[in-house]
Amino acid sequence: MATQRETLGAFLRDLRERTDRSHVPMRMATKSRRTKGMSRDEVAALAQCSSSYIEKIERDVATNVSTEIVLALAHAVGASEQHVSHALILAGEEPRGLAGALEDPAITADQRIYVDSLTPHLAGYVDLAWNILYANSEYFRVFRGIKDYGNVLFWLLESPDAKNIMLDWYEETHLTVTWARSLAALQSVREEYDRVFGRLDHIPEFREMYYGADPTLGREDPAMRICDPDDGSKFRLSVNLWSPPPATAGWQMYLGVRVPN
Repeated sequence: MATQRETLGAFLRDLRERTDRSHVPMRMATKSRRTKGMSRDEVAALAQCSSSYIEKIERDVATNVSTEIVLALAHAVGASEQHVSHALILAGEEPRGLAGALEDPAITADQRIYVDSLTPHLAGYVDLAWNILYANSEYFRVFRGIKDYGNVLFWLLESPDAKNIMLDWYEETHLTVTWARSLAALQSVREEYDRVFGRLDHIPEFREMYYGADPTLGREDPAMRICDPDDGSKFRLSVNLWSPPPATAGWQMYLGVRVPN
């Protein structure tokens, strides 16, 4: 007997109803009597979309659900990386992640070992369009969900977690967008930035940062303010980015070190 084909709507509904709520922000958790599962309204608040649209997706009435919405809903219910990938497959997308980038010969095995050895500091490699080529476990733990997005800009502007983790989210995102705008002038990455900016252009906050007049390219304090996604503690992260010789290498190393508050 043929088995019924799993749908995106049924899968997302199951994730919503089964989640253990450990990821739900305290301000929302205290207003609910639920001990397990989330309401559509709660998911809608975290994913920044309407609960009626979520209902249509779960009933498989809505079709051609965008990648951005699938990611937002999956992260809103605290989905694992495997569940996120499966949701994207059900939505008709290729699995995301770093599998292709990890095979990039620009990042050698020794360089990966070096980055891994820097734990508990946050370390990794990004290309000039902010695609993540490789990073250690602490980088992925603190910047929760960034591995699924595969790009720093996508995570900052699309992930529901980013605004909770980055305590100065607007300033840090504005800085990154402005930096990206200057790098986009390079011929070697112009086509890739067309893809990145094209994906983000519908987001009002991105448009404000990208088309605004404020050319922010630095910060007064070299440290970011971070909220740990696991225990809620606040800490400062001193961040450095540098490119290896030759300048045409096309990637940068990222290092974030905790510093006293």
